[in-house]
Amino acid sequence: SVLGASFAKGSVFPVVAALVQDVNCGHRVELAAVLVELAAPLGRDGAIELILPVMSLLTEDESTNVRLAVINHLPSIIAVVGLSEKDDLLPMIRRLGEDKNWRVRHAILQLLPRLAKELGPGPFWQAFQAILTACIADHCYLVREDWIHSMSAVAELPGFGGEWLEADVLTVAVRMADEKSYQLRAVVLSCLGKFASTVSANFLEATLLPPALAMAGDAVPNLRLLCARALSAAAPHATPALSTEKRIPKLQELAADSDIDVKFSAEEALEALNAMA
Repeated sequence: SVLGASFAKGSVFPVVAALVQDVNCGHRVELAAVLVELAAPLGRDGAIELILPVMSLLTEDESTNVRLAVINHLPSIIAVVGLSEKDDLLPMIRRLGEDKNWRVRHAILQLLPRLAKELGPGPFWQAFQAILTACIADHCYLVREDWIHSMSAVAELPGFGGEWLEADVLTVAVRMADEKSYQLRAVVLSCLGKFASTVSANFLEATLLPPALAMAGDAVPNLRLLCARALSAAAPHATPALSTEKRIPKLQELAADSDIDVKFSAEEALEALNAMA
């Protein structure tokens, strides 16, 4: 910054950019940090013209560590150039969100609350709908689990909230109830446990609870166990009438389950409901 943008552009940047082809992976990892340091002196226009094309090449690097290094420095780059469909940054982020390596996809997932704050509800969903939908059904458990936490963090941002979850996110998530894999069906139960306090009572009872109640009779014991826990978590947020008519009978069925862990969780849930009465 002391030497100025002209010097950085004419003398420093060409040398730095050449490192993108360095055979040493560690040097390419360090390159991501150096690019960030150059972005501010170059300014927004200079960073878009010079920095983003090199970073784009790094996002296609064969080394996972290099691609992760780019993600680690994205917040600093965003602070300089912002987020716009007119530039290369959003397409770059989306490409990383669809990466073949789960660690890269997971790193982008953790960045989503920051991106949501920057973009706002409508533009955020438009830019990342495909990635958000794919994360729900990701073959990596950690990606699916942290998708829940990321969406919870996004929902806490101004302008998002329960209405955004209902309209855009959870309407997609509940479709997992029809998946063949019980791990994917479990996403619905995770959503029920996490978002019962955030969504409206109408959405909870009409959209989230019905598939969860159906899973109480699932053939997979782990899913019945998760069902008991999710029904317990949702208990304070549903109407007493629904508890009497549907949730309590299902939990009573689970309390008689042949699986000891399912039975224990259901009994705990019933005790919690009795304490609330």
